[in-house]
Amino acid sequence: MNETDVLKDALNRHMTEHTEQIKEQNKLFREILDRVMGVETTQKFMMQACPTCQTELNKQGKELVEVDARAKSAHHRIDGIFVAAGALGARGG
Repeated sequence: MNETDVLKDALNRHMTEHTEQIKEQNKLFREILDRVMGVETTQKFMMQACPTCQTELNKQGKELVEVDARAKSAHHRIDGIFVAAGALGARGG
């Protein structure tokens, strides 16, 4: 084997190793790209879902205020009934 053949053989081995490294890097880059795409998809879904959730929360908040007002009104009426019953009981007693 002459010097030229040795150099060609060394170059071929180097190129083969380099090609394998590039293949491994490409696999890694593809995996990273797939994961980033998954994150982007999840983010887009969450952004689309967010306005819907926000609308629902606003609706529930308004309903909660309304329920609270009704409960306070009912308590005032019940308190009035107790006051009236107490006044009637004091008169009749």
